[in-house]
Amino acid sequence: MSGIVIAPSHYLLGIDLGTSYSLVAAFDGLGEPVVLEIDGTKEVPSVVSFSEGHRYLVGQKAKRLARIAPDRTVSSIKLKLKDPHYRLETLGQAYTPADISALILGYLRDGAQRSTAADWRGNLTRCVISVPANFGPAEREQVVRAGQLAGLEVIGLINEPTAAAIAYGFDRVNEDSRLLIYDMGGGTLDVSVVKVRSRPGKANELRVLASNGLDVGGDNFDELILRHLADKLQAGTGIQLLDLTAKDHLEIDKKRELQALFRSEAERMKRELSESEHTVTWLPNLLDTSAYPGVSFDAELFRSQFEPMIQPLVQATEEVINKSLAQAKLSREQIDKAVLVGGSTHIPLVRRFVAEVMGRAPYGDLDPSTCVALGAALYAYALTVPGEEPPLVDINSYSFGIQASGWGFTELIPKGAELPGEYTKTFTTVADEVTFLNINVYSNEQGNRRVTDPGMKLLGQFTIDGLPPRKAGEVKVEVTFRLNEDNILEVSARLPGRADSEAGITIGKR
Repeated sequence: MSGIVIAPSHYLLGIDLGTSYSLVAAFDGLGEPVVLEIDGTKEVPSVVSFSEGHRYLVGQKAKRLARIAPDRTVSSIKLKLKDPHYRLETLGQAYTPADISALILGYLRDGAQRSTAADWRGNLTRCVISVPANFGPAEREQVVRAGQLAGLEVIGLINEPTAAAIAYGFDRVNEDSRLLIYDMGGGTLDVSVVKVRSRPGKANELRVLASNGLDVGGDNFDELILRHLADKLQAGTGIQLLDLTAKDHLEIDKKRELQALFRSEAERMKRELSESEHTVTWLPNLLDTSAYPGVSFDAELFRSQFEPMIQPLVQATEEVINKSLAQAKLSREQIDKAVLVGGSTHIPLVRRFVAEVMGRAPYGDLDPSTCVALGAALYAYALTVPGEEPPLVDINSYSFGIQASGWGFTELIPKGAELPGEYTKTFTTVADEVTFLNINVYSNEQGNRRVTDPGMKLLGQFTIDGLPPRKAGEVKVEVTFRLNEDNILEVSARLPGRADSEAGITIGKR
């Protein structure tokens, strides 16, 4: 690694908290960061299974339990971080997405501590956690909270494609270049355009020019294979596997077990089809009831069948590529390398698609599954170098503003603004004798003009009191938005020249 040369005093962690699998890497500033094996694997399933007495399992063991205890097992919890109302209720307890994510993070922390990959100095608690680029302040706050619940000191968050760019750009670039990062994991796609500036003798500088996302990934592909298997099961037995309300003489609990089993097989088949043209599943003695005596199940799937299934979803990601290129004001020809990130980019169709869209073969020297964790570990160490700013300039993925008169939206921070940033606008009252104002803070995902439009999200609200009771338009209020490197948003409002009148809110608190 170039640029950071100080005596190591401790290791820092980079954590890729993934939808389907999570990884942890460690780095001390010397040599290369390393992805750690936990219980024999670098890729830990992001699965938690609960049992009586507040006990739980994480990882491979939990994933196996999903087949026999699906109602007590949860996967893909990362996708629920966007839902503030989600709760998993099981065994008399209710768990938030942050609670469940904390169990995964704690498992990674403990596994790293047990690892024999290095001679650890001190406790492994300081870390950077990666997040999808389209996570807003509220989701990022949940990730930080999960880390804190897990006993981690979260010194920073980093967008997943940016972390991958760091893993690539810190020591693999000897000249200025522009990268397109195509990051498809289990549940999300992020496409970022990053400019790498070579700095001999120092760490390369990375500047994010654009970032856009879509909720699509390997879980969606698993679901398509699951439907294929369910159709074959129904054709042979009449069982409607994916319909819990169907009257097909199969108990709901048993059907849930079968769903978990078939979903696990679907994922396995998907992964095998990245290596071979053909895969099979064989489930002997699947059922043996009075309604379904001696039922076994087998199915095969060819890559030539699988690719048409996922083609529409993969093709839809071209729009995200185009949006990111347009935001960066670059053509495809001006991109020096396309870098693939995330487990789903192992799929041959995805690799061919990116090659066709970009007009060249994607860069292949980085492991798509591990580079986010490696980049997060590098960034964690860069944050701790005394007297130096991290060589990274990132951008926000949403615009932010407030509700104006009526249902209108007034933007203060545009999408794609460099972080950190501060923006102030002055507003006037629109009615006579107003003595207070309610400030409603919104994120805007799609460039909407009204707060009632799809894609608008109310992040928080506060009230500024003590306005002098005057005619409409005579009272001015300054509203300031501050967004830091971790997308933590501070919003304040005050009367000009009156610091004592200030009120505000912080969204995405540490």
